[in-house]
Formats: sequence, C-alpha cells, structure tokens
Amino acid sequence: MTQVVVAAAVQATPVFLDRDATVEKVVELTEKAAAQGAGLVVFPEAFVPAYPDWVWRTPAWSDRPFYEALAREAVSVPSTATDRMGEAARAAQAWLAVGVNERDPNGGTLYNTLLYFAPDGTLAGLHRKLIPTGGERTIWGHGDGSTLSVLDTAFGRLGGQICWENYMPLARAALYARASTCTSPPPGTPVTAGSRPCATSPKKGGCTSSAPTPTCAAATYPPGYRVATARADRPCTRSGDGYPGPGHADATA
Repeated sequence: MTQVVVAAAVQATPVFLDRDATVEKVVELTEKAAAQGAGLVVFPEAFVPAYPDWVWRTPAWSDRPFYEALAREAVSVPSTATDRMGEAARAAQAWLAVGVNERDPNGGTLYNTLLYFAPDGTLAGLHRKLIPTGGERTIWGHGDGSTLSVLDTAFGRLGGQICWENYMPLARAALYARASTCTSPPPGTPVTAGSRPCATSPKKGGCTSSAPTPTCAAATYPPGYRVATARADRPCTRSGDGYPGPGHADATA
C-alpha cells in the first residue's frame, strides 16, 4: 500500500553566490522540515548558489563578474556539496529535491538542474532544464531530455519539472507516462503550489505538486549589484528581503 507523505515546499533565500553557505542552509532547513514530519523536502529552482536574476535586468555580456562568481560557486556532480546534501537527506530519512546551478566538469557548461537525494543519502537522480527561458540562455545550457524520469518511492513515483517546463505539453506527457501510479490525491490532501499558474499543471495528470518559488535576499547582494533597472513584475530588489524571483522548481509526487 502506498504511504502518505508530508511534503515540505521550502520558501527561503540562498546565501547569494556562496555555494557552501547555501548548502549548509539546505542542511539546516531539511532538518527543520523533517522535525515537522516531512518525508519529501523540495527547494526552489537554482537555490544553490542562487537564481541568476540579473539576466532579466542586465544587458547581455555585461554581467561577467556575476557569471564568473556563479560558475565558481556552481555545484559539480558528484562533489563535496552533493555529499553534504546527501548526508542531510540521510539524517532526515527523507527524500530531498534541490535546485542547483550545475557545472559540467567535462566542459564547463552550466545547467539549471534539479537533484534528487534518497533517504539513504544517495544521489538518486537529476534533471537538467530542457530549454532555458529568455535571458537565462546567456547562463545555462540546454538539457537533452534524457533526464525526464521518475523515481520509485514508498509514497509513489517522484518526478519534477523546472519553471516553464510545466508549460511544455510533451515534457509533461513524458512524465505522466512514466508516473503510471500517479492518481488523484484523496479528499483533503493539500496541494502546495508556487506563485505561477504552471504549478497547477501536474494536477492535470492527477498528481500532487510541491512548487517553491526562489527568493532573493537583498542583504546578501555584493556591492555594485545592478538592481536599479529591475522590472516591476520581477520585484527582486535591494529594498527588502524575500521578494519572489522569476521561476520555481516543481517536484511532483
């Protein structure tokens, strides 16, 4: 019989462009979620070491200092960073899904990647965003579709899509086809969704969605970070902490 799981959608800010400090925040918040009974803990898109929101406000190729910092602080797979997050999953005895900026050690390309850690601490899978959206293409490479897969868990099959992938009919269909155990949740089961309507797409397949939205902590921005031209509909500014960024990771069970 399939188990019932408490899913935690972590709404938090990373330590801007600091991989190790942000990984420690993942560890701390995973422990906190598990203490409240969570068996699935989901972090936002590109949480480690931060979503590169400057791509929406800075002219292309003028962001070199920030890109270099992002590349330097990105996550290699495997690495001490993934080992540490695996330890957090094992300590929590929970499934852990974390959005990261992944650096390919063989070529240096950066990817918007969703990592899955099993309750035994192993890296159970990863998914690279298929097509970066708009300005994201100056930062991330394209995924090849081979990572559109699901994982078997005690509470059903677990898979995920990142941001606008939820709007891609064939990408959704690929996950629905693999998640053959995906059925409508029983009455009263909460569906936790992000701030975008695409977060409801998994419901069309009879799935339960957990979709935290990335946020920006203005206090962690370095001097000179350009925010003056921030668009009104992407309010990630230095005027305060915790404003939502432009997308979210979406793990579906």
